[in-house]
Parts: sequence; C-alpha cells; structure tokens
Amino acid sequence: MKMFKIVFAVTAIFVLAFLVVNLWPTDITANDARATVQALPEVRQYAEMLTQAGTEAQIVVEDSGEEWNVHVFEIVNNGDSTHTATFGWYRVNKKTGEITRAI
Repeated sequence: MKMFKIVFAVTAIFVLAFLVVNLWPTDITANDARATVQALPEVRQYAEMLTQAGTEAQIVVEDSGEEWNVHVFEIVNNGDSTHTATFGWYRVNKKTGEITRAI
C-alpha cells in the first residue's frame, strides 16, 4: 500500500507539472509582439503603401521591462545618406498582450 501511495504521489506531481508548463499562460515574446503589431490594420496599410513605393516597413522590438516597445519605420535614402522616418511606436504588455500606441 505504501508503494502505491508513492507511485500515486510521483504521478500526481508529474501530471501537475505537465499542466502548469503546457496550460499556464506564458509571457508575450518579442516575436509575438512584433507579429501582433504587424497585423494591426494601420501597420498593414502602411507596409502595403511602402511596398507599392518600392521599399519596406521596418519593425524593431525593444525590451522595456514589463512591456515591449515596437518601432515601425522606414529607411529613407537621400543619395549618400539615409535616415529613418517613424510611422509609430507601440507598447505591448508582456503579460496581457494589450497594445498601446505610444505615438
């Protein structure tokens, strides 16, 4: 009977660990934040406009503690020099995935 209790306890621990690892909500990753912002209608429209103009949107994700800062911009070529033109900055909450447009 004692062996049964040990086996049961060990099995229960493994099942619980499996459920926690596979079903517990996880943090939003940098790739998740990028994909979520990239899917926003205004960002898709901006990217399409740039594609038609022969260039492409750039999306850079930066870690900012509890949020991801996502920068959407284009690189503008001016002959011998280049600069960036910002379309927008977005904040993505790492826990909830909530998106806030910063600018």
